[in-house]
Amino acid sequence: MFSNTFLKANFLFTSSARLHQREPLARQTNPLKEPETYFAPAGIFSLSEFLQEKQLTLYPEDKVEVFAAPLLGIGFQVKVYRADLVTVLDGGQRRVYRTWQKTVGEFLKEKGISVGEKDEVQPALDSAIKNGLEIQISRISEEEIKEKLALPYPQIQKPDPSLLKGRTKVVQAGEPGFRLRTYRLVKKDGQVISKELIKEELLQKPKAEIIVYGTKIISYGQGVASFYRFSSQMLAACNVVPKGQWVRVVNLANGRSVDVLVVGGGLRSDRIIDLSTAAFQALGAPLSQGLIPNVRLEKIAR
Repeated sequence: MFSNTFLKANFLFTSSARLHQREPLARQTNPLKEPETYFAPAGIFSLSEFLQEKQLTLYPEDKVEVFAAPLLGIGFQVKVYRADLVTVLDGGQRRVYRTWQKTVGEFLKEKGISVGEKDEVQPALDSAIKNGLEIQISRISEEEIKEKLALPYPQIQKPDPSLLKGRTKVVQAGEPGFRLRTYRLVKKDGQVISKELIKEELLQKPKAEIIVYGTKIISYGQGVASFYRFSSQMLAACNVVPKGQWVRVVNLANGRSVDVLVVGGGLRSDRIIDLSTAAFQALGAPLSQGLIPNVRLEKIAR
C-alpha cells in the first residue's frame, strides 16, 4: 500500500509533456489566481490520456499541478493555472500572447517585441498586466523626401521699330527653373501624420522668354474716307491699295482703327478710301456724317 506522502506528491506538466516533482505551486505563482480544477477517474494512467479524453487544451505558458501519480491508476487531481491572455496591436497587426510577467515592459521584453524611442505604447510600460489586456503599439518613423518643382519662366515683351506693326517674333526662348524642397515626414503605423519643410534650394533660375512686337508703320497716305455700300462686312474700295489686300484704316481724330479687305477701286480723286457701312461706323463715325476728313492707311501684317 502506498504512503500518503507518495500519493500527495506534486508534479508539474510542461510543454514537453514531462512531469517534474517540484515545490508546492502556490509558492511560485500568484496566489490570487484561481486554477481550473479537474479530477481524473481511476483507470487513467497518464496526464496526456486524461487531457485527450477531456479535450482540454494546454498552452506552453500554462502551469499544471497533478496530485497523485497518474501511473498508479487510482485517479488524480489536475489543477491548471492559466497564464494571462494579452492581445498586442502592433502597427495594425493583432497577435495574442500568454504570459506570467507582471508589467507591460517585462512582457514586451519576454516576447522579444522591441519598442523604439519614438514609438507610442498604451498602456505605459510600467502598467500592470491583467488577463484580457490589450496593448497598442504605434510605430513612429521619420523619413526625408525631396520634391523637384518647376518654376515658370516670365515673358518679356519689347517693341521693335524695325518690325512691321502687328508682327511679333521670339528672340529668346524661355526655359523653366527648378527648385528642390526637402521635407521631413513623420509616419504613424505607415500613415503620414505630419510633413515639415526643412530645406529649400534653387537648382536653376528660370530663363525669360523675350518677344518683340513690331512698331514700324508703312503708310499708304492720308486722306478722306467715305462709305459706299451697306454691308456688315469689313470691305473697302481704294485706288492706292491693290485689290485683295488688307489695309488698316486709322481715324486720326479719335485713334480708332479697323482692318478692311480691298475689293475694288475707281474712287474719286478727293477720296483715299470708300468703306462699307460697318467699317465706317467701326471708326466711330455715324453714317449721317457722310465723311471722315482725315484717315491714314497703314500696311498690316497678315
